[in-house]
Amino acid sequence: MRSLIILLFIIALMLSPEVKSTQSVRLLYIYKTANIVDHSDPSVKGSIAWYFDKYKSGTNVFYLMTPENFGSYDITRPLILPKDSTLQSFYGNSLIRAVGKIKSMLRVSSSSNVSSITFDGNYKAGNIIQGSRLKDFQLSNSVIRGTVNVYDDGVVVGHDDREARYVDGRGRVSAHGVVLSSAENIFIMDNLITNIGDIGWDVSNNSGPTPGTGIVANGLSLRDGKNLTVTRNEIRFTLTGGVDISGARNATITHNTIDNTARNRLYGEYGDGLSADGIVGYHHAKLPPNENLHYVITDNIITNWYNHGIHVGGRHINISRNHISLPGIRTPGSAIFIGDFRERTACSSIIWIQNNYVEKSANSQSKGIRARNYKHIAYWPSGNTGDVGNGINIIDHRYANLPTVKFDKYPGSVFKQKSCPIGYADDLYRIQEAL
Repeated sequence: MRSLIILLFIIALMLSPEVKSTQSVRLLYIYKTANIVDHSDPSVKGSIAWYFDKYKSGTNVFYLMTPENFGSYDITRPLILPKDSTLQSFYGNSLIRAVGKIKSMLRVSSSSNVSSITFDGNYKAGNIIQGSRLKDFQLSNSVIRGTVNVYDDGVVVGHDDREARYVDGRGRVSAHGVVLSSAENIFIMDNLITNIGDIGWDVSNNSGPTPGTGIVANGLSLRDGKNLTVTRNEIRFTLTGGVDISGARNATITHNTIDNTARNRLYGEYGDGLSADGIVGYHHAKLPPNENLHYVITDNIITNWYNHGIHVGGRHINISRNHISLPGIRTPGSAIFIGDFRERTACSSIIWIQNNYVEKSANSQSKGIRARNYKHIAYWPSGNTGDVGNGINIIDHRYANLPTVKFDKYPGSVFKQKSCPIGYADDLYRIQEAL
């Protein structure tokens, strides 16, 4: 009965005009019809791409009128959402599905909004949502699923099929759920992001070949961004990382559930872990030396992680009230790891690690909370529970000959003095002022 009511409602809407204007906002209604096979073809009148191309100026709201239980809007090439536009479902969630090998499903622009859409990469899309150097974007109440880095024929995306790949700035093949590079003012909330980076075989029994190195498939890749908010999302089953904010400034990652990250580790791929952590944010040495990153990572649940639960480095980071448990039995990673393997001049300080629950794996290298490869570190761990033991307050330091200053005012704090080449002469005072 409910489905009949929905169907009658849609039929009634189909009899209404396809375009309406409300003052300065243009409302557009896009239907799934039997005669439109490919909604990414701008030459087909009534397709999503046709609407995007025809109404690419002004402020537009594009409504997808067909709920996903009545069919999908199939695409074979990327859709390009115009600037100052909103794409959303009119009722429930509408389904956009990739039916051909495709680099990305939706390319977004500044001042745009996507809500209540199910994007099914159908294990044919390299990335689902992609954008670069944009400002003011919001993604909410949507489903992102099914990216691929290995096709059914065993060909790795980007190695032999140049038409169906996306290569990131470092020359690595990517298959992210959402990849927004150098983006500013980004809000991602209340989404389900799952099955990112299909390995191409049954992961339950470790059958099939080892995936190639150099492939990144994160739930969210928000590298080098600014003013990022990621909250109340579920991110599950990613080939590499959950949320990547490396090189970003002013990021808040809170109240997310992140499960089964770094699944490339299940196949013994320990040579190049890439950004394969639940939450990762480092590689910030290129930023101005005195610039604070301001990362707030709180109230997240991170489970079944096969590299690190949280792996960050930088200045002014708050890691509090996270529950990090059920590590992969073989992982050498730690629940919380402060450090940067590759950029040893990326000095870090002013880090709070408070009231977290952490578990380590059976691997002897794994710790509850760990910091290493730092020339300068000052952090305050307190109130943490679980496998803290010898893992907490560990500074596995390659610069142990540098002098250490302890503050009685802040129990447990450690500061490696005179250990950074430039820009940190005043840190001793700024740390105290920050608290």
